[in-house]
Amino acid sequence: LHPSSPKGFTFEEKRTWHYLAKRLNDAGVAANVDRFLMERYCKTRTRWLAMMAIVDGNPEAEMNEVLDRNGDLKEMTQSTASRILDRLAMQLLSMEDRLGLNPKSRSSIRVAPKAPEPDEREQFFDQAHTG
Repeated sequence: LHPSSPKGFTFEEKRTWHYLAKRLNDAGVAANVDRFLMERYCKTRTRWLAMMAIVDGNPEAEMNEVLDRNGDLKEMTQSTASRILDRLAMQLLSMEDRLGLNPKSRSSIRVAPKAPEPDEREQFFDQAHTG
């Protein structure tokens, strides 16, 4: 997976990209084919962080009070912000599973060991026997 983030990324998206790309590359579980999934993950995580900041700054943003005709509390419902957070969290979890970002998904990833690079002597003798 290329370590540089896609053009047009925000600061937070770039920060997430660099953090994950380094770790996934170091673990040997990332490839360039994962780029589009990583792009979606970085963008979704940034949206989730922005919604969390809204809710954290205003705890009442998680629930809506529904009042009856007399102005008495009839029920509490989940707010739009809270529903958006839930959906983003589910999307992130799904992408985290695919990228191996949680213990369970990491345990199912099988990375083939890299074949050792043949040294120059081996290449010379291989060519001598086949040539």
